[in-house]
Amino acid sequence: MRNRTVIKTDEQLQNCINANLEVEVWYGGVLDCVSKIKKFDGEMVVIERVTFIREKCVLKIKGSHLKLVK
Repeated sequence: MRNRTVIKTDEQLQNCINANLEVEVWYGGVLDCVSKIKKFDGEMVVIERVTFIREKCVLKIKGSHLKLVK
């Protein structure tokens, strides 16, 4: 689990969409899926065809693509 950045902001989520990056979705401490973000708002994130509640999951990305966007 090295070199993972937790995605926390709307700007980071939008950057993932714009750059067509895959994210990891962690739910309950377990990796649920790895895919691209389709859309998001203040309360939810849609990845593939699944909607996740933002406050209930942790989104991570490999590497440091988002280090400059805070």
